Amino acid sequence: MGGDSTGGILISSGSNNLAYNNIVYNLGSHSLYGIGFDYFNGGAGNAAYNNTVFNIPGDGISIGTGGAGAIVQNNISFNTSGQNIVSIATSATIDHNFTTNPNFVDSANGDFHLQSTSSAINFGRDLSSIFTIDKDGNTRTLPFDVGAYEFVSVILPPPPTTITCDDSLAWTLVSSGTFASDALLKTINFSVRPARWIALRSIREINGNPWTSCTEFMALMNGRSLLQTKGIFLEWEHALITDPPTDPAVAFRIYRQDTPTGLFTLIATVPYPIISYLDTNVIPGNTYSYETTSIDYFGNESSISNIASGVAPSTLQHSIWCVDSQELGVNNGAVNAIDGLTTTFWHTQWMTASPPQPHNIVVDLGTVYPLNGFQYLPRQDGNTNGTIIQYEFYICDYFISKGRGMHAPVMQPMLAM
Repeated sequence: MGGDSTGGILISSGSNNLAYNNIVYNLGSHSLYGIGFDYFNGGAGNAAYNNTVFNIPGDGISIGTGGAGAIVQNNISFNTSGQNIVSIATSATIDHNFTTNPNFVDSANGDFHLQSTSSAINFGRDLSSIFTIDKDGNTRTLPFDVGAYEFVSVILPPPPTTITCDDSLAWTLVSSGTFASDALLKTINFSVRPARWIALRSIREINGNPWTSCTEFMALMNGRSLLQTKGIFLEWEHALITDPPTDPAVAFRIYRQDTPTGLFTLIATVPYPIISYLDTNVIPGNTYSYETTSIDYFGNESSISNIASGVAPSTLQHSIWCVDSQELGVNNGAVNAIDGLTTTFWHTQWMTASPPQPHNIVVDLGTVYPLNGFQYLPRQDGNTNGTIIQYEFYICDYFISKGRGMHAPVMQPMLAM
């Protein structure tokens, strides 16, 4: 709502009127308020929840003498010429509103979504008994964000890419080259890169044909394939204490508690600088707790980190995100490339059409992992049709600001001798 008027929203009569998930901005010079309460014929239970009010020449939210009993909660009111929120009523409920810079995405062009660094995230109170969605229709999570929009992770549109089945993800080329001309498992390693989506692009087939085939395709974490892996993924941070002087960590020890009253036992030692571990020796559906310590060169062990708990998943997290071509007539669908079976394979169309190279398959790992490689297994039935000889490997990641966790129990061992 914008323009030149005496105000944006006025609640002036009746009871139990609710104004929520509205945006009032850039009102004209005669505007006295963005949202106003002033009852001329009596009223009660009127409220303004989770509105965004911006660039008002008067007051942002104004409660007049006739607005007694008004409720103002979870609103953003900022950049007003008057007061951001003002009340001269005998009584009003005003709390959990945000009146400093909320870090909008692009207020100059009318985009009042919150950036991931906004302090307005998680600032609101629980109003789920009244409404549960934001202006975009997104479900509000607890604790509520303030303003008209709930923060959600946004994958920004990338520049043009060559992943033809999905240009909506911000692809980064990590590896390219040629595979050996055989049916053996191909393993490509690279430095650790965080990613949730992985894409294999076939540039050229072994016989120069237009097809692509693949028995298995999956990323590696700590040199281990995530294919068919069901486990609890752990990540931690560490910091060197300099007062008093301490020696740097050379490894981390991970301890696990299998039952709520059981002891923590050592399950793994991870060398520095690796700061993650995938525990696959778990029973699906069971809850496990973890703690970790740092070890220096002399074998001295730090104090114990905080305890982090997680439930072992019962299903695989990865799935096919998209593929540009697949032959479904003879069960050569893309899902075969991530089913863990060497007797099935993905093959691009060949029965009624043969789309030309390049071909792309994209896998969603379900969460962000620190990847350090990938594997490609050609078809194992003795036929070389579709075997990739020249490839490109892409990744895409996105991050959720701290406090809006995605997947990982986070541990922070501090080296303290």
